[in-house]
Amino acid sequence: MRLLLAYLLAIVVAAACAATKPATSAPSPAAPPATARATAPDASRTPDPAVEPPVAYMLGLMPLKSTGVDVFRAARPTYDGRGVLMAILDSGIDPNAPGLIVTSTGGPKILDLRDFSGEGRIALTPVVPEADGRVRINGVLLTGAARIGRLTAATTWYAGVFRELPLGPLPAGDVNGNGENTDAFPVVVVKATDGWVAFLDTNLDGSFEDEMPLHDYRQGRETIALGTRPLTLVANFVEPAGSTGAPTLDLFFDTSAHGTHVAGIAAGHDLFNVAGFDGVAPGAQLIGLKIANNARGGVSVHASMWRAMDYAARFAQQRNLPLVLNLSFGVGNEHEGRAVMDSLVDAFLASHEGVVMAISAGNDGPGLSTMGFPGSADLALSVGATYPGVFTSRCPRVVQLARGRAREARHRHARPRVLRRASLGDGRRDQGRHQHGVPTRRRARRLPRIGVGAGGAAGQCCGSGTSAASVGSAVRGRDHRGPRRRDAQPRSRLPVAQGRASRLRVRGGGGVPP
Repeated sequence: MRLLLAYLLAIVVAAACAATKPATSAPSPAAPPATARATAPDASRTPDPAVEPPVAYMLGLMPLKSTGVDVFRAARPTYDGRGVLMAILDSGIDPNAPGLIVTSTGGPKILDLRDFSGEGRIALTPVVPEADGRVRINGVLLTGAARIGRLTAATTWYAGVFRELPLGPLPAGDVNGNGENTDAFPVVVVKATDGWVAFLDTNLDGSFEDEMPLHDYRQGRETIALGTRPLTLVANFVEPAGSTGAPTLDLFFDTSAHGTHVAGIAAGHDLFNVAGFDGVAPGAQLIGLKIANNARGGVSVHASMWRAMDYAARFAQQRNLPLVLNLSFGVGNEHEGRAVMDSLVDAFLASHEGVVMAISAGNDGPGLSTMGFPGSADLALSVGATYPGVFTSRCPRVVQLARGRAREARHRHARPRVLRRASLGDGRRDQGRHQHGVPTRRRARRLPRIGVGAGGAAGQCCGSGTSAASVGSAVRGRDHRGPRRRDAQPRSRLPVAQGRASRLRVRGGGGVPP
């Protein structure tokens, strides 16, 4: 219990991102996700990370030591999340991010990705291909219909357009990296012999002849990328029971990088291809449930959250896996425990005895009524935050020293690939309203020092952040012992220190069905 309390207090709010997750029996090995169309990033357009991954690893920016995880895993090597399923309810997950491909036991890291936000919904209308091998979409004739026709016997197809403009301003709205957010990608959906498939004109050359079919992610974990700085997309198809018309198509993606950041903290393994750069529970498996509309500032609704939780419970039950839910959201709260979402969380957990739900305490405080909801729900495991000492004003000198050591190491080892800053979650593309505040030297100096765990000479700084929940969820997952005691007293509500105001507008309304 003392170790668990230490974990709840020691939380990561960092510019460099990594991973966290649960534990139990080993999953079967599987191949990494299939790629329907892969386009190499243009290095000239891809910004460098705030700190190089090898340096971040050497610095301990994934602070396993300060949270006690290193000691815990050393004493219990198999308690690294294996056999436990974690559902990340957030802005989405990039399934091709290095570190989110396989578990520590070699199994697939991500089992499913579902969109409950409606951000990637494609409106489909019937179209009929023309005899000359072309198809008209949104008033434009595109070639390559013969390529699609070889996969289906249907005479009626369905067409739509995936537009950048509704995804918001640059850079998030620029999904293909050409510096604009006004592109429109034609989409054709047909029913093939193995189910519904989508064709996207990914390179906007007016032809589908060079495109690959994209199936539902559950079928083969296929992904697709657009342009020179690719955003990973996957497809979700829902065919209403008894329907003979068009299916529902949602494209799943993470333009804010917050969900990918949280997943890395929770369960990353060999992040950025750096051996040993792991999150809290590298053996756990993930399902990414997108509930945040990133184009609208990370807004979600009650129904989206509820349907995502219900989907996760059914998914885990069908596979007989223990389930941990992670909700790294924090919403301003005037009356703790009285919000509608609090009651929904309590009702869900009361009806699912074996499920653990870790929720961030929010970005406000310290002070009265600064516990955000739904972290203020009685049955939730609420997690506050601290800044490890490496994020204080001493950080630049430590970074310089670590970079020197990394340069020396290059002579002995191949340097791992360095990815874009967004993957590190340093805040440049990590700006959703629900997201954590990125610490700065100026803010860190204003925060009081406290000593929590083995923080090293630099100690710890009080902090805040919605990413905090991922550590608590992974810790609870790694030490999973079955159902919680319902006769236990509600946990104490721990205020967190002052952070950047960050409020998620939660409104009533319908969500997107699984």
